[in-house]
Amino acid sequence: MTNFFSRVARAAVLLSVIFPVIQTQMAWGHSEQTEASQVEIAARRDYLSLRVVGTGIDLRDAVAREEGHGGHSSNESVASVSLQKQAAHYIESHVFFEQDEQVLPVKAGSVRFWKLNSSDPNSEHFEVFARAERPAKLAKTPLSVSSTLFGNLDKAATIVYLGGDSRVVRGMKVVEFPLASTLPTFSGDLTNFAWSGALHPLSGIDHLLFLATLFLAASVLPLRRLIVALAGFTLAHGVAFSLALGGWVSFSASLGAIGAIISIVAVAALAWWQARQEESGTSFAAGAPLLVGLATVGGLLHGLSGAAPVLAWGLPETSLVVCVVAWTMGVAATQIAMGVIIWPLLSHLHRKFAHNAQYGGMSWSRALQIASLACIAVGGWWFAQSDGVGTSGVTPSGISNKQ
Repeated sequence: MTNFFSRVARAAVLLSVIFPVIQTQMAWGHSEQTEASQVEIAARRDYLSLRVVGTGIDLRDAVAREEGHGGHSSNESVASVSLQKQAAHYIESHVFFEQDEQVLPVKAGSVRFWKLNSSDPNSEHFEVFARAERPAKLAKTPLSVSSTLFGNLDKAATIVYLGGDSRVVRGMKVVEFPLASTLPTFSGDLTNFAWSGALHPLSGIDHLLFLATLFLAASVLPLRRLIVALAGFTLAHGVAFSLALGGWVSFSASLGAIGAIISIVAVAALAWWQARQEESGTSFAAGAPLLVGLATVGGLLHGLSGAAPVLAWGLPETSLVVCVVAWTMGVAATQIAMGVIIWPLLSHLHRKFAHNAQYGGMSWSRALQIASLACIAVGGWWFAQSDGVGTSGVTPSGISNKQ
């Protein structure tokens, strides 16, 4: 009996040693960096704009290993408020810049999480925008960069990009860029903003889907109604974009994206209702003004949503108004080009379905109902997944939001 109790006591002692180790491993998840983190730098005269990208599992485990932290499971829900704050603080305290023996303090801004595969928690990635202020006199001096990102994980590495140059940082290694070239303050900004505005309607599924539903809803109306709706959308988009960049309107990027999704569903529902009315032979007099109203509201929501990545990258200080106008003109140019291509195609399909309907085929009204319901389904599914909603697009600095 004595031997039995002795064995039980030894087993209890062994478990008391092993169990905390198992708990620690479960909390930390893994000890090796899964993917090299990236730091993209856009240099302006008196500050550096930063974009830091990496995997969520690396961030969670690195934060959990920080001294004094209680630990987090790698399978926690995405983008909690506390984790966003921890991510911002982690970036501020683990990325270092120095010019002419002067340390540049880093201040994190927006934080975003998303999953490459919604069913795989390990596919989670994070994106942090930050800014490092510097005196203008340092703009032409060499820039030294060091990083301890994920330094408490094995095989940690960070790739630093500046312009067309890149360096790999490991451990406490310091890399130097001979000249931190600054972006132009006027002509370059003007070109970049116009180009990013032109690419904006094509860079996010939210914008493309909204324009698709807008064209569908206008397909049973005269062309002038589409022109008025697009004008209202573009004007509201530019106004909201300007207010957000100027700091007159504060907003949550995720809420702006959810609002954009709701606007997509609303316009698709209007297209479906108009198609039903046309199929039954009745007119819907409120359809045209309602379409213009929804397009205008949608422009406001999409403008707020689209301003997030631009705002996070930092803005030119001497030519902001002109650059915003250039960006809006770029958006308008792309939407006009899409209208020139899509409207004749819709008109041709309208005539073709009308001809087929005479011989018992599907009518345009029925086809429009099916397409509208498909857009509503996509918007509904997207809204259900909206915990990871974020904005995408092309930054005016010319650096795309690659993932």
